[in-house]
Parts: sequence; C-alpha cells; structure tokens
Amino acid sequence: PVSPHNGTHAKTNDAATWSRFEDAESYYRPNGYAGIGFVFTEHDDYVGIDLDECIDPNSGEIQTDASKIIRQMQSYTEISPSGRGVHIIVKGKLPGAGRKKGKIEIYDKNRYFTITGNLLNGSASKIENRNDELQWLYRQISDQPEPSDENTIIEKACKARNGDKFKPLWDGDWSE
Repeated sequence: PVSPHNGTHAKTNDAATWSRFEDAESYYRPNGYAGIGFVFTEHDDYVGIDLDECIDPNSGEIQTDASKIIRQMQSYTEISPSGRGVHIIVKGKLPGAGRKKGKIEIYDKNRYFTITGNLLNGSASKIENRNDELQWLYRQISDQPEPSDENTIIEKACKARNGDKFKPLWDGDWSE
C-alpha cells in the first residue's frame, strides 16, 4: 500500500499514512495502481474475505468452494487485483482474530485490501450485514465444530464421566 500524501508505504497500524477516499482516488489513477486501499480496523464494522486463486484464468470459472462462500455471503464481491481471486466485503464482527486457511483469509482489523471496483459478474454491489454467515465461515476455517443444539449438549452431559451428578440436577433434584 502507498500513501497518497507522499508516495511512501502506508501502514495498516498507522492512520497517519492513510487518506480520504477522494485523495486516494486522485492519486491512484494517474500513478497506475490497481485500486484504492481500505484498512479494516476495530473502529468499523467491516470484514474482508479474501479468496485467493479461485478463478480459472482461462475459463473465468470460479471454484466450487469459493462459489459456496460467495453465495452464502451475498454481499459486495469484486475480482481482486490479480484477476484470479475474489474479495468479499461484509458488515459484522469476527468472534476472534483474523484467520487464514489455505486460500481463504478473513479479517476485521489490522489488514488492508486493494479495492478494485471490478464487481464479480452477478454478485451484490452493496455491502450487507452478514454476521451469522461470518460466524459460519469463521468456524469453517478455524476447524471449530458447529454449535450443538440443547438436546445434544444435555445428552453429552448425561453421558459424561460425572453424568450421574448432572442428570439429577437437570431433572430438578437439588438434594445431591
């Protein structure tokens, strides 16, 4: 990333190296940059999803796993500067730190995306609130299990090593 103030490197952890949209836009076009950078911070509710190398350069076909994520998010989706990846921007908050697994990255702070404005054909052009969908994706790339329903949790508690103590309490017998 480059600061339009003076052409030096911008930093995701130094707001003094960032600028207003208008300044960035007037700087990047004449200097041949691929787009305008956006830094995700803890002060906004934006999350960036980066799907690397998911577009076949010859056919333009999107890989199945990436298509599933794009459909699930249904939010602003554009082709990344390489032409082989996709950036999705949503509103929401991650339940933990940003993650990377394989060719999937997801961040809500301390990261930078080049915004190309090159919308993926047929995708949403508006940034949508997708917090529930983010939780799903976060679990997918964090190898966290799906949350269990109440009955499953109770069943596991009853079968646990100390299940003989849990079961009476669950049944309302507080005498033990």
